[in-house]
Amino acid sequence: MHTKEEILARYKTGFSSSPHQISNEDLELVIKSECNCWSCGKSIFEMDDFPTVRDGDLLCEDCEREKYYLTCDICENYFEKALSPGEEIIIISKEAVEEIGEDIKPGFYQVLKWPYFLGATGFGFEMLFKENISLIKELDINSMKDKLYPHNAPHRIMAEECCHECAARYTGKTKIINNYWDKEYGKMRVKLERKVIKEGK
Repeated sequence: MHTKEEILARYKTGFSSSPHQISNEDLELVIKSECNCWSCGKSIFEMDDFPTVRDGDLLCEDCEREKYYLTCDICENYFEKALSPGEEIIIISKEAVEEIGEDIKPGFYQVLKWPYFLGATGFGFEMLFKENISLIKELDINSMKDKLYPHNAPHRIMAEECCHECAARYTGKTKIINNYWDKEYGKMRVKLERKVIKEGK
């Protein structure tokens, strides 16, 4: 059993992002959990970075990510799982529409109600409940990505939940600006991105 002083010292100097402040309430939870991740049992003294306290649980970085986050299939960044249907946006590609065989347009959809699909297969959803989703914008995401990133490996997006940043970017809600160090290259790049996003294919 580790002492309060040992725990405080770990937070002060032992993590990759130390020093890290810990509240008295969180300190009591760490002590109560015997310094172990609630999910995998890993000790805070074995963790690279400090654990997170969420919903009364002490979680290591990996377990927090698994429980609360998803990876966006478009940008491949982590984002928090939706806690309600109104927070969830999905992307359905042209290829997924053909695979599912549904009479539905490819594009970004706002989830209106859970559940909105039946089963999940290797390509996404087995069957969609179309009345539980609403089209935000019709587009061909894979064709767009091929034009924007022609030198990348051809990763095919099918049907997945995605982050709000990608939905805003690819539907034209986010203004594309020239933040490139090479302004001439940036000017051409921004022009291409705006064109591809406007066409949606």
